[in-house]
Amino acid sequence: MRSSVTFIALSIVFVFVARATWKMYEKASTSDERLNQAIATLAEFNSHNIALSEKVAYLRTEQGIESEMRTKFLLAQEGESVAVIVGDTQLKSINQALSTPVSLSWWKRLLRVFGF
Repeated sequence: MRSSVTFIALSIVFVFVARATWKMYEKASTSDERLNQAIATLAEFNSHNIALSEKVAYLRTEQGIESEMRTKFLLAQEGESVAVIVGDTQLKSINQALSTPVSLSWWKRLLRVFGF
């Protein structure tokens, strides 16, 4: 051990072993992170699968089919009526379209003056 050549050789071996150990630690840490991400994604997919299964089971019932048809296609049974509620943005665009004056040609304006 007192020989400097032995000390240098053991130091080089120690550096290589330490470097290899550090690389293995980094790989293990990366693998753990990826495993945790995969578990989280799997849990998310499972909850989504359960929600879709419940929706499919609901849509297989008569009530589910009727509800979806009423919602998607604005259908009503005999004796019922359907009311369509327009949101603010849709109402503004409809009002703007109705309030925009239509440009008439000079010929139509002339006929309008005479009451035609």
